[in-house]
Amino acid sequence: MGGGRWHRGMARRTRRWAARTVVATLVAAILVGPLATVQGASASDSPAAAVSPRVESAWAAAFTGASGRGSATVRVLDTGAGTAAVALASLRASATYTLTVRRGACPSPGQVIASLGTARATGAGALKTVRPLSAAQAAAVRTATAGIGRASLTVTGAGRTACATLAKSTAVTPRIWFAPLPPMPQRLGRMYVGSTDFAALFAANAPWKATAGRTHVFKLYGEWLGGTATDADLRRVVAALEARGIEIAIEEGPLVAGACGEGVEGFAGGSAETLRQIRRIEAAGGRVRYVAMDEPYFFASLYDGPDACRWSVEKVAAEVARFVREVHAARPSVVVGDIEPLAGAATAERYAEWLGAVRDATGAPLPFFHLDLDWGRTSWPSEALRLQESARSGGTRFGMIYNGTAEPTDAAWLGAAGVHVETHELDGDGPPDDAVFQSWTDKPDRVLPETGAHTFTGLIEAYTRARTAMEVAAAMGAEGPRAMGRLRTLGGAPVAGARVAVSATPLDGAYQVLEIAGQVPAGATRAVMGIRVNQEGAGPADADLTVYEVGYVTGAGGPNLVTDPSFAQGLDRWGWWGDGVATTPESDRGAGRMLRIVTPADRSLGINSAEFPVTPGATYRAWIAVRVPDASAGAAYAAPIFLGTDEVRRDILAIAPAPIPLGTVTTDASGGFTQGLTTLEAGLYRVTTSWTGDAKRWPARARAEVRLP
Repeated sequence: MGGGRWHRGMARRTRRWAARTVVATLVAAILVGPLATVQGASASDSPAAAVSPRVESAWAAAFTGASGRGSATVRVLDTGAGTAAVALASLRASATYTLTVRRGACPSPGQVIASLGTARATGAGALKTVRPLSAAQAAAVRTATAGIGRASLTVTGAGRTACATLAKSTAVTPRIWFAPLPPMPQRLGRMYVGSTDFAALFAANAPWKATAGRTHVFKLYGEWLGGTATDADLRRVVAALEARGIEIAIEEGPLVAGACGEGVEGFAGGSAETLRQIRRIEAAGGRVRYVAMDEPYFFASLYDGPDACRWSVEKVAAEVARFVREVHAARPSVVVGDIEPLAGAATAERYAEWLGAVRDATGAPLPFFHLDLDWGRTSWPSEALRLQESARSGGTRFGMIYNGTAEPTDAAWLGAAGVHVETHELDGDGPPDDAVFQSWTDKPDRVLPETGAHTFTGLIEAYTRARTAMEVAAAMGAEGPRAMGRLRTLGGAPVAGARVAVSATPLDGAYQVLEIAGQVPAGATRAVMGIRVNQEGAGPADADLTVYEVGYVTGAGGPNLVTDPSFAQGLDRWGWWGDGVATTPESDRGAGRMLRIVTPADRSLGINSAEFPVTPGATYRAWIAVRVPDASAGAAYAAPIFLGTDEVRRDILAIAPAPIPLGTVTTDASGGFTQGLTTLEAGLYRVTTSWTGDAKRWPARARAEVRLP
């Protein structure tokens, strides 16, 4: 998702998610001390990555009538294969039955797409069996049920046929939610209109057939339901979602403003408004399955802007519990979960406390928790992982909202969203329970078609590709140290001919120059170079940094515009604030001074250079020469901060060890590859191997730590 089709506007469908910076450990061999030797002569001798299969697609069905009564479940795993389970009663005793999956719905299914063999009923007329589905059969079921298509499972014998039409099940991981922004009139705070082809999603032959087949929930905005959508609009949406087997969710503010909260997000009329929206959808022939609460804890407790309530976590939990009771009193089957932002004062630990408070107030864990990320927050990957772990351990489904931010084009927005997906799912612990593809910003303008290079359904279609696994280890060979690995599908098939990029990241604080380049935004007339530690989106984490120089130049070259860039006068020419520690001792790299920042996670520091002039539209290059150990990654960033009458934009450069490219190698017939490490100096490194994926398969990444003598 970081590149190919999604990154920097590249449209080649064979490179859907090429990685840009970070992405992922699927399997890592960690070697500390002198290089270990991998047993065997080649990477192809090493075992395949061990990955627990997940159910990616599922369908359930019920048999009724005189020919047999019972149930069936068809599941497709992330390995590509699957199973079909059948349990029937009221059959002829001891008769033999033939099991098939057929295209079309009962009572008149058509072509056989999967033959499952025969099974014999018991003497009591019961039949219970689980049959494997090959990858080809599983793919055929997916194709038959895509869009508004249907498939049925038939059990034929003793002169009669029991038939059950398969219906999409949400018993899968990840469960895919889709929430594009519908066109709505511009208003203060939203000077854009949403996705222009939103309505086309609901046409009978809308070009998102495969994506619709993998989408489980479609979320509608309360603002659209309450104002813009006509009754005819709703009937069309409801009918189209029903035909595709997609459940309906709505996003609503659960709190009621009183002495505080007027005009604050999350305070939107409480249960009365939510039930009004539910009844409106029901009048159109639909059924609301989920209500996603719009960030009640953050905006009722942590938000400190105009009309803030600043309630305790227990108070917010009590108000949410009341909302849940009132909704369930009217609609007991509605599932009520929560959305919260990881922004500002919010932390993973605070949300863990929030989940516990809701459990205490309601008597049950939240059914789901969806995380809305501030993508500029440098510590978000680790915080999201901690929150995912705490939610799951407490019985709550964890979801990630995948989107861009304020990118100017669909291609850029979708590319950014792809990077966010890769970072969480490949760097972290695999997919979340719910993958929520949602926009409330100006982009993307286009949601269709799913085959488009830069469309919202295209993003989801790319997400549903087959997953892959990579492994890597280090070894000492006759020609020196090398990295050896293998790339396979989760089903175990080797991926041959893949171009694998290999890099090594120093972990013990080696000297590096980190750079960022871009264009001065409109409205900016001056800028500062800033360093932020555990504030304004940096951290929290322990920081142990050594900075030697900070620079900013216009165009391809020219003078460094930063005053005293190497701290020759200490911090006298710099502005700084916070309770962190910053000193300027003599440099350990020759004459002059350096900036030492040693700040624990519970303290913060901000540093700005003197202002310098900039020209809108001009290109720039900025840098920071630094030593940063891996343990301090995420604690700090540097940024050119562009100013007009106020701040216009800041371009964030994470202060973290940067990978050193070592080369690109091609996998052999077994999926194996080897890359030499002889160009690296002594030290501790993280060797990362990555494949960008292709039109049908996910990217993969693996890591191994190694100390070179």
